Amino acid sequence: MQKAAFLDLDHTLYNGYLFQDWMEFLISQGGFSKKVLVSLDLKLLLNRLSGLDYFKASEDVAKAIGGIIKGHKTAEVFPVTLEFVKSANRNFYDYAIPAIKKLKTDGFRIILVTNEADFLAEYIKDYLEADDALGLDFEIKNGVFTGKGLNDYSGKNSKAGTIREYADKNNINLEKSLAMGDSEADLKMLEAVGKGYLINADEKTKEKAKALRATVINEESQILQIITQT
Repeated sequence: MQKAAFLDLDHTLYNGYLFQDWMEFLISQGGFSKKVLVSLDLKLLLNRLSGLDYFKASEDVAKAIGGIIKGHKTAEVFPVTLEFVKSANRNFYDYAIPAIKKLKTDGFRIILVTNEADFLAEYIKDYLEADDALGLDFEIKNGVFTGKGLNDYSGKNSKAGTIREYADKNNINLEKSLAMGDSEADLKMLEAVGKGYLINADEKTKEKAKALRATVINEESQILQIITQT
């Protein structure tokens, strides 16, 4: 069986929220509605203030992504998204690519696990030279996005559920695998593998991670050293 490294994107490999930066880029190119982005900013703020659960937050993000691409052709969205990825490289943490290269050298299959749109995650996967990406799927009819998300947000489809399903289908040994994330939403994923790593997290999440026996990384400079010991 293979071993895999399941890596979150936002605030783990990427310094910020990719989907927000991507939406702003789409709007800057013209033809995409700004109303959706304004709504998403508000919901993210409310999420931070009121502690909305992971599934609700994920649903809000999916609705916002669906709203901005609704009615647009894939032939329009995909090229602009690729241009965004080429311009977004400056926002990846310095350790992102070296860590992935080290993990691949050590025999890990690199899987990005994210709430980004699947096509955006695929472009990021190629840029980072990862092996696979698990993102949000959106309905396409006759080459046009309908705006409908195809994922559900029940507990079994959390990130932990997603990687378990992926592992079953791809002959992955989770006990020999690792995961890295930054938020409370990632904790179950960290718990589902042999080694879980928490980075760039708040104090409350750090305490919860320690209770799950996940390794808390307090300094970015420690990441490559810790990965080397994996």
